Amino acid sequence: MAPFNALDTANTMRKAMKGLGTDDKALIAATVCLNNEQLQEVRKVYQTELKRDLLEDIKSETSGEYERALVGLILTRAEFDAKELRRAVKGAGTDEDVFVQTLCHRTQEEIKAIKDAYLAMFGKTLQHDIEGDFSGDGKKFALGLVNMDHASPKEVSAAQIDEWVHKLYSAGEGKLGTDEDTFVEAICGNGPEWLRAMNEAYGRKHGHTLVSAVKREFSGFAAKGLAAMIRDHDEYYAELIWAACDGAGTDEAALTRVMVARRHRLPDINNRFMAKYNVSIEHRIKSEVSANYGKIMLAIAKAS
Repeated sequence: MAPFNALDTANTMRKAMKGLGTDDKALIAATVCLNNEQLQEVRKVYQTELKRDLLEDIKSETSGEYERALVGLILTRAEFDAKELRRAVKGAGTDEDVFVQTLCHRTQEEIKAIKDAYLAMFGKTLQHDIEGDFSGDGKKFALGLVNMDHASPKEVSAAQIDEWVHKLYSAGEGKLGTDEDTFVEAICGNGPEWLRAMNEAYGRKHGHTLVSAVKREFSGFAAKGLAAMIRDHDEYYAELIWAACDGAGTDEAALTRVMVARRHRLPDINNRFMAKYNVSIEHRIKSEVSANYGKIMLAIAKAS
């Protein structure tokens, strides 16, 4: 493979879109072979050297989920996530699943980048839109996701895990009603290693996992989101890909969201996918997608 050269790639992309028609094969190949950091270099060079906006050129030459996938790959990860979140709150109703799938399992640095991108792109804060679109437990959880610090150190403390298990039981199954704030603090305020340890410790002490307890104590968006935070991340996204392809038709919006936003984790997600379903992501989606959209989804799966 030739060494990466941003200007060469920019010229390849421009050539693929110039004139009558689009060379989609060349455009997909030039995009999917690069990581997001490299694509940011191409985007910049396309503007400075070719005096054109790469995203605008792509939008003028493509459409539908194919366009959304291509644009999503070229946006920064934070920009793509911000755009997904804006789609979820814009108009009547709120697509709560998008919030769960986009914001769960993010680091503090990633959340900050998403919030900054949201403000820059849409002229309002993410917190402002959450407060306007959510209520009750769901609002507490969503605000916890975007504002809570992952305060726990990386090294898991058995004593502190036991303390959290006691607090969570006392806040939920051990009382009448639910202290939602304690659950949000524990789950949004601790990192993945701690949450896995809490889940296992809760199961040893109470005969069922913390995930099960959350599903008993909460409903709707809060239940989905809190449970997703605790679960194995890669298995969770493997299940989302399977669900997007299951049943009549394909949920292309959900498939694009996972394949683009979690592209950097697809090798690990694919391992979980194969362990759970005895088939690779590439093989599973091959029969579900077609045309240029199908080509870019399969190219992402192969490249990862």
